Amino acid sequence: MDEKELLIKELSKYKSLASAVIDAEFWDYSVYEELPDDSWVAIDRKDYDRIMQCIHQIDQIKPWKSSMEKRLEHYR
Repeated sequence: MDEKELLIKELSKYKSLASAVIDAEFWDYSVYEELPDDSWVAIDRKDYDRIMQCIHQIDQIKPWKSSMEKRLEHYR
């Protein structure tokens, strides 16, 4: 693969992440009695998983021995 093809492949990973974030379903806090402060953002679990999988594809340093998908499944 030449440099251009490698860059296009890498860019597609970032496009996938951007798409996952843009398409994520955010929760509406107005139906709850307590509203968290401005530092909180809540998204649907499936959308969170999709975003984390995209980040895993982008991450160049992989200090762990298992994939992020397996680690996410472990903590559910």
